[in-house]
Amino acid sequence: MKSNNQPIDPIRDPIEPTKQAAKRHYGLHPYFTKRPFNVVQSYIDRFSKQGDIVLDPFTGSGVTNVEALCLKRKTIGVDISPLSCFMTKMGCVSPVDITALYKRFDEIKDSVSDQINKIDHLSEKEVEKEQIPYWYPQKVKLPSNSDVGFVDELFTKNQLIGLSILKNEICKTKDDTIKNLLLLTFSSTIATTNKMFRRRGSSPYTQYRYWVPKVKETANIEMTYVWQRFESRFSNLVEAKKETNQLIGNFYSEESCKIYQHSATKLTEIVPEKSIDYIFTDPPYGAHIAYLDLSTMWNAWLDFNVTDEDKSLEVIEGGEIKHTKDDYLTLLRKSFEEMSKVSKNGSWLSLVFHHKEARLWYGIRDAAKDVGFEYNNTVVQPTKLKSWHKVSNPLKVLSTELIVNFQKTTKPIFYFGSGTISPQKVILNAAEREIIKRGGATLEEIMGAVVPELFEHNLIDKTANTTTDNVLEMLTNEFYLNHQDNRWHIKEENSKKIGSYIPTKDRIKYYATSLLRREKRLDIDTLVVRLLPLLINGHEPSSKEIIEVLEEIAFSKDGVNWELKDPKSVAFQQGLFFEIATRSDDSTAQDFTDSEEHTKVIYQLASLGKKLGFQIKIGDREQKESQLAEYTHIKDLPYDYKNETQRKRVEQIDCIWLYKDGKPAYAFEVEEHTGILSGLERFWSLLEFNPDIGNTKRLVIVCPLSRRQKLDQELTKSSFIGHPQFMENKVRYIFKEDLEKHYLRLLNSKNTDLKDIDNITSSPEL
Repeated sequence: MKSNNQPIDPIRDPIEPTKQAAKRHYGLHPYFTKRPFNVVQSYIDRFSKQGDIVLDPFTGSGVTNVEALCLKRKTIGVDISPLSCFMTKMGCVSPVDITALYKRFDEIKDSVSDQINKIDHLSEKEVEKEQIPYWYPQKVKLPSNSDVGFVDELFTKNQLIGLSILKNEICKTKDDTIKNLLLLTFSSTIATTNKMFRRRGSSPYTQYRYWVPKVKETANIEMTYVWQRFESRFSNLVEAKKETNQLIGNFYSEESCKIYQHSATKLTEIVPEKSIDYIFTDPPYGAHIAYLDLSTMWNAWLDFNVTDEDKSLEVIEGGEIKHTKDDYLTLLRKSFEEMSKVSKNGSWLSLVFHHKEARLWYGIRDAAKDVGFEYNNTVVQPTKLKSWHKVSNPLKVLSTELIVNFQKTTKPIFYFGSGTISPQKVILNAAEREIIKRGGATLEEIMGAVVPELFEHNLIDKTANTTTDNVLEMLTNEFYLNHQDNRWHIKEENSKKIGSYIPTKDRIKYYATSLLRREKRLDIDTLVVRLLPLLINGHEPSSKEIIEVLEEIAFSKDGVNWELKDPKSVAFQQGLFFEIATRSDDSTAQDFTDSEEHTKVIYQLASLGKKLGFQIKIGDREQKESQLAEYTHIKDLPYDYKNETQRKRVEQIDCIWLYKDGKPAYAFEVEEHTGILSGLERFWSLLEFNPDIGNTKRLVIVCPLSRRQKLDQELTKSSFIGHPQFMENKVRYIFKEDLEKHYLRLLNSKNTDLKDIDNITSSPEL
């Protein structure tokens, strides 16, 4: 469980989805979209703690709310669809008396199952003589794009009779919870007991409209029989509620779980302002799915009312009400505004984004930015089940979605243009890094690296018309596809013009592994001769460096020739060839188990400070999460803090060099991915105690060269710039690549002093 003061490092890597592994979600009731439960659970666990309130303003099938309760978070679910709210409420309710549930089911079975089974098996001619004995939805209009006009026309007479008998009997149940759970089972039953059902599913879920095939399908006919299907779905319900009884139990209450049929554009009518600790949501996207229209059949049978006002507030494009794209964006922007109002400062918003229209991203990002959600990072998240289009075109169709993380801030947020880098350059650079990293990469793995890069460089709009066909053409020109492993690799003739920004050791590993895979056995002379031409771009390694890598990935039986080790022993883990090395080229450098570059950079800074004779203070978080604690001379800084926020900010500065009297000589914030604004906030808190360090300009941001745009933005345009803080005159920066370049020279030189450190830092361009 997280403490109140623990900072949150956003999820940055995809999570392998286990989409059908939880009975509490799968098999309970179909829905148009459903997130993999373990992915949602991981995000809730990362961005919140027990007792927090987790909101999903577009709750859909309720995965967010159920998983929040399983993790002992309070939860609020909001959706304009009454079907969605009903499903979510019944998915969450716990504990359920399973014995009482079985008892009522057996009563219904004894009362009506024989009658319904008989009706199910009557021929069309025979059933014409029968009357529909109880209520069923009549003359309820379907959306205009449907194949028939009214809900009752979606069913055979056998099905209408059986469903009317079944619903009538369910509604006699006295216990409201048991009755509603049985109605949920009934609702799940009608998903297949209709004329639309086919082996691949009902058309509302596959065609996104009410499509009735002209040819009747006889395969899986038993799934269209009312009683047989109801009994099967009841078994799923029991297993689901057994699971929530165990995982949620008595934590569920009217206080811990609140589900509202309401519009996300009016959240503050039902949710107090600044009360939400975390939001995970999957909003509707444009004209992709018209949820209210597609729920008509279920809403009709469950007697749920959908008003014209509900339809006017549904955040979609199109639908029966004919929302324009401007209408949609206005409603979506209003939803973000409301989400911002109910969110606590510093809380996070994780947004699932999976729309084909790339330009829509800017509408969403700008809407979030304008109401105080600062973009942090994007994760390309694979989905478990591939579409039929993906199965038919595995090289050209992607089965991924994006999860975009924002953080609520009270400071102004600025976004700038893409600069001079071209989309093609970004795509090829990202592709090369992924190929090197994985020892060859699939198209999907490459696109997983490309998309976040385009987001980071503000180039998504420039690639709106870029398809996977375009990317394939770029890849074909620069790389080659190995049909044995279906992965892209680097052409040897291109090795001289690419790779300068990839660590030398990583490039040696990649090319040496490729050669030994192909040739099986090579002596050192042949290996060096063949490797050096491939490594000409960037730092050219020595024979010693090549041998060091060979000792990691290969072995020799005869003392002359090298052979590749078993791939599993060369760090092939979950498809990754190797992780980015955290060890410095310095032979005395510490081998960290934590492989993040963040740790490596802080280690280098601490080593330089120690060489210069300073006492070292490493950030509290870095001490806890890595092996850097032993490099800290001072555990707690000798300052009298005004409040806990001030203490927390100063103590979290990544690395501080201190004189013997406790005054700081240099302070460094290493910003690999996180917002640079947080570093400026920490520096400002340090300046309140030690203004002299601002005069010496020894407050330094260290970040990758790829974040130059973000760095320039924050160091020239943020709210810290100008009166009264004038941080532009106090903060400098150094790119991580430049620190790496000078590190060994500064560490090994006998005459290194503070001026040498000053000389490798730069001031922002104002």
